[in-house]
Amino acid sequence: MKNFFVRIFYLTLVLSAAGLTGCLSPLEPPREAPAVPGKGRVAVSIGDAAANGSERTIAPGTGGFTKYTLTFSGPGAHDPVDINGGSSVTVDLSPGSWTIDALGYTGGAYDAAAEGSAQVNVVEGEIAPVAVVMGPKSTAAGTGSFSYSITVPEGASGSLYITTAEGGAVTGGTIALIAETTNAGSKDLVPGHYLARLRLEKAGDYAGFAEALHVYSGLTSALSPRTYTDSDFTTVSMADQVMAPLAGVWYSNYGGSRLDGYRMGKWKDFDALMGAKADLFPDLQRFTYTAQTGPGANDFFVFYDDTVYGEDDGGEGGSGGWGVAYRFIGIVRAVNIFDGDPGRGAIIVEYLKGCAPQWDDDIKDGQRPFFGIYYKKIDADTVQLANAVDLNALSNGGKYYTETETLQEAIDKNTAENEEAFISWGVVIPHEREQ
Repeated sequence: MKNFFVRIFYLTLVLSAAGLTGCLSPLEPPREAPAVPGKGRVAVSIGDAAANGSERTIAPGTGGFTKYTLTFSGPGAHDPVDINGGSSVTVDLSPGSWTIDALGYTGGAYDAAAEGSAQVNVVEGEIAPVAVVMGPKSTAAGTGSFSYSITVPEGASGSLYITTAEGGAVTGGTIALIAETTNAGSKDLVPGHYLARLRLEKAGDYAGFAEALHVYSGLTSALSPRTYTDSDFTTVSMADQVMAPLAGVWYSNYGGSRLDGYRMGKWKDFDALMGAKADLFPDLQRFTYTAQTGPGANDFFVFYDDTVYGEDDGGEGGSGGWGVAYRFIGIVRAVNIFDGDPGRGAIIVEYLKGCAPQWDDDIKDGQRPFFGIYYKKIDADTVQLANAVDLNALSNGGKYYTETETLQEAIDKNTAENEEAFISWGVVIPHEREQ
């Protein structure tokens, strides 16, 4: 099982090179037949966050870019093409596979502020549409800026958080907000992809958002003004906000077989959600190590199923016969959220008695009953989940998993400061909802 996690770690390093892309709604260029014999025509559309923003992307407004320059690499030579005052062009190219690189300019005293690339196969006498998605050029000279205007009601408190796209810290990225006023301001940022998150709290209720933020050299990405009132705050507890969307059965898949799986839900639904899986725990006792009474009907439980490793979608195969014992059942005792966003954080569980994993032979049953599971919601049917790993401790010969002896230790260990380990190691293969 450890070898499996190591394989996933190296796979993460390979796949983590994938970046964010902007939303694309390009203008449709002309589609006349190729004018040059022996050539094919490429209809190029430029799409970028500045011209094609969305409700989930904070980016510069329309008209931020004054020129795009296209360069071409393929079976022949072609001069660069400039697009002035528009976002589309047609180009005749020799048949074959071409790469089109684009740079976007703001017209100010800056180098190119945006960049993008696309591939296209050109066929003689035919028209091939291609969309080039632009993003911030991180090496551009100068900075861009982010502006905001957020009105906070009486009695509320909270902050606006700016992080890297991966959730890393940004200097000055935590902006405390004041109640009963409109909080307006701006912040200069190095060009690139970021996340903007707002978390407000009032009398135990919550409000906020999480959006992508694209920053371009020489341009301002403005958050549309937000005014929050008491009606915007939900009365759902933070645990319910996190766990209710995760109720169900989840599996990760790679190469046509399952890697691992989770079942989560309220204790009153335990029998229905677990089904025959409960038979994996012959010593199951329905109370935790620190409490000799059973969980409440609305408490959440988490089941991790390692026996599905190598199983196909039909349920055949898997690691059940390998003698591994990494599976567990735990009751959710606390939830940590990262940077004010309920969509990402750590779920703190305490094992049910008789249901602790056996991945460390020298840890006796119940000796370290608390554990953290990192989560990151992608959408309603996709989530990243990872049994918490302390990579620094592992490299220094410490424990592979971050079990703790007390609930407070588990809460302290599985906080945002450890998110870098989650992201760099984590689960790049998302879990998909099965039911």
